[in-house]
Amino acid sequence: MKLLKKILSTFTLPLLFTGCVVDTTPPTITLNGDSNITLNQFDEYKELGAIATDNVDSSVKLEIIGEVDDFVSGEYNITYIATDQAGNLATAIRTVNVIKRNSEQEMAEFVERLNDGQYSTSADWNNTGYVKLNQNITQEELDKNKRRVRVDELLSIATDPDEEWWTTESNQSNVFKKSGEKFSTLLNKLDSNHEVIGPVDNEKLRLVIRIQHSNNSFEYINNNDIDKYARWISKGILEIEVPDNLTSGRLIVGIRPNFDNVATNAIAERWSTIVEAEVLKVKNQVIEPDKSNVLYPPVDVSSKTLKELFSITQFNNEDVSQQVNQYFDQGIPNRPMVLKGINVNKGDYVSYKHKDLLYSGMVIAEQSRGDEQLIYLNFDISSVYIMVDRNPELLKKHGILPEFAPYRISSENANEFRSDKNESDPIKFGKQFKTTPQKKISHLRSLVVQEH
Repeated sequence: MKLLKKILSTFTLPLLFTGCVVDTTPPTITLNGDSNITLNQFDEYKELGAIATDNVDSSVKLEIIGEVDDFVSGEYNITYIATDQAGNLATAIRTVNVIKRNSEQEMAEFVERLNDGQYSTSADWNNTGYVKLNQNITQEELDKNKRRVRVDELLSIATDPDEEWWTTESNQSNVFKKSGEKFSTLLNKLDSNHEVIGPVDNEKLRLVIRIQHSNNSFEYINNNDIDKYARWISKGILEIEVPDNLTSGRLIVGIRPNFDNVATNAIAERWSTIVEAEVLKVKNQVIEPDKSNVLYPPVDVSSKTLKELFSITQFNNEDVSQQVNQYFDQGIPNRPMVLKGINVNKGDYVSYKHKDLLYSGMVIAEQSRGDEQLIYLNFDISSVYIMVDRNPELLKKHGILPEFAPYRISSENANEFRSDKNESDPIKFGKQFKTTPQKKISHLRSLVVQEH
């Protein structure tokens, strides 16, 4: 919404010269339009201005002070101050009453206006668009709506820099690493069918880096130091280095578009994604088997089947697989381990990292044969490690991901898109819609980023 800002306007008027006398007469202000205006909530306030004249001066300085927030009901005063060259002042006031909308139909009409009439009159967008506008709407939701309107305004003038590139995929988006460890990740462009169309264009992207030390502690890395943590080593391949002093927390690398034009940048935010490397700190009283104590998973798994891997143990791979599947059928994710030279009990907590996989969690079952022990871990890593809050909202709050991921939807897809009100993942749901050329665009829509 366009809110009225403080405006300084100069109006040139016919010269009315009366001679060399002291001017003590203030200017005259005539409001354009009524001095009292009633406005429905969410309808845009348009400043009508005023005319200032003076009995001596040909030009009069006119200030218009005040603002109307048409998203919030209440009474607003706009003050007009005219000053002639002798310093004489005149004031006038316009009162704007913003009346709160109460009916669902009025809410629906407002949303329909925002959507350029492309959608039905239902006002409930759930998580995929404007929040439902009702009497209990919070100020936070209103502010979010206003920010969304601004994004939509940018989209209306945006030129899509790459219509084929729908979103971005990393082959290592969330990994568990040690302090000082380096790793590389490949970032690919995906089309609207979620098919890979090639590596990303590095030059069209910028990196945003934050180090999360605890739930609410984020360290911002400035642009000059980004290369210390992440760097492009070839087209689409990003090398990331975990800082030596990070003993618990996560290094988060945001990949976002990098265009000088704000409208172009806004529509390209759909490319945004993250790569995060988490350094886990083991809680007290957690058992940490040494590699020499672990028969399964073995250190070397190259070119071996599951049967071959278990053949070095006293347990049958078919029995283990059956038990693993039974737990999954009960809604219990789990991983089996075979230990030797160490004994654990049901209810114990175990931490073991095998390559980039965690064999960690509480022991939900165990079985011994000779000097070997088969255990099943429930993969509840939060019970084993001190972990930071991974709420996706934190990624938006700290600028790692955009608040909105804009997608351009053609009118022929609009009704189908709108009909599924329960879909909260625009990346997933948007796969079926292809972008359309600029001249054929009949509707622009921005979606809340839920997750990447």
